Amino acid sequence: MKIIAQLFGTLIKAVLALLILALLTPILYFAWRANQPMDMPEFNGLTYVQYMDWRKMAFDDTEAQYLRSHPGIEFVPFPLAVWYMLTPSRDDNKNRKGDDGCHNILDTGINGLNAINSALYILFAHKRPFFSAWRQTFEERVWEGAEFIASLPNGSLCRLPLNVPTPEQYEAMKQERRIATP
Repeated sequence: MKIIAQLFGTLIKAVLALLILALLTPILYFAWRANQPMDMPEFNGLTYVQYMDWRKMAFDDTEAQYLRSHPGIEFVPFPLAVWYMLTPSRDDNKNRKGDDGCHNILDTGINGLNAINSALYILFAHKRPFFSAWRQTFEERVWEGAEFIASLPNGSLCRLPLNVPTPEQYEAMKQERRIATP
């Protein structure tokens, strides 16, 4: 009886280990693949991490340009912006620009949902091999999101052009920022 109990315990441990491995495999794959150049030619050979960093830099530049061209607007960090949105009767809301979090909310949130959505699409469409089809679908959806943001009206703070830099241009932009930042 003791041997059966040990065998059953070992079986449970093995199943739990396989379950943990099955849950971690997609996460580890995406972490590894995020540092590999993206396959779509629209990304100009940037990795996903570089692309998202470039977008954050571009959004920050757009925001800085907006604040320079609107000197009467005071910048409000995101948590306070939420507070000001929830209390519309405040008199000092008129000249405040809340951090609408273009790069935080749109990129992180939507791309996280895109990863899950594209995985479910690949599973239900029975495309093989799973991981490469998943990555291709994910990249297509990231690009569709970039095209949508680029199509926003000219006055939108979140609007970015579709001129994705090459890895060399990206590195030059990063180096330029390091030099400019004290």
